Amino acid sequence: MKKVLFLALSFSLFTATSLFANVDQESDFDESEIYAAFEPVSDIGERILTEEGLTYSTLFPENNALVENASAVASAGLNASQQSPPVLNAFLWGCVAGVTGIVLVAVTTGNDEAQIKSALIGCVVQSVSISVVYSVASFVFYYALDLY
Repeated sequence: MKKVLFLALSFSLFTATSLFANVDQESDFDESEIYAAFEPVSDIGERILTEEGLTYSTLFPENNALVENASAVASAGLNASQQSPPVLNAFLWGCVAGVTGIVLVAVTTGNDEAQIKSALIGCVVQSVSISVVYSVASFVFYYALDLY
């Protein structure tokens, strides 16, 4: 009976993890978009190399729009790398650590709503799984074995 309960719980957690876990979309990218996003940075680099005595700090007050675009591109690249929680995915953090996992996901992903929702679903799956296991165990031990 313990093996059956263990296998059922394992199967349900594996199924829930595969259904609700976020799949990384790293393979779906357009190379031309990447080159287009870094074009302003290339323009700044070429201008600094070709003009004698020109630096980033002297270019900033002179051509603010070009430098702003480059800063936005650089910050977008930094933010994109911090969109997943450490070690485990958001669903597993919610499932394993409960409310603490949700807080950890919120802090490490910069309040990314999709990641927090995934962690919340993991917390709900954990709660439902524990309730079902407790109910089945109570039924088996108290009613099926006539221990009441």
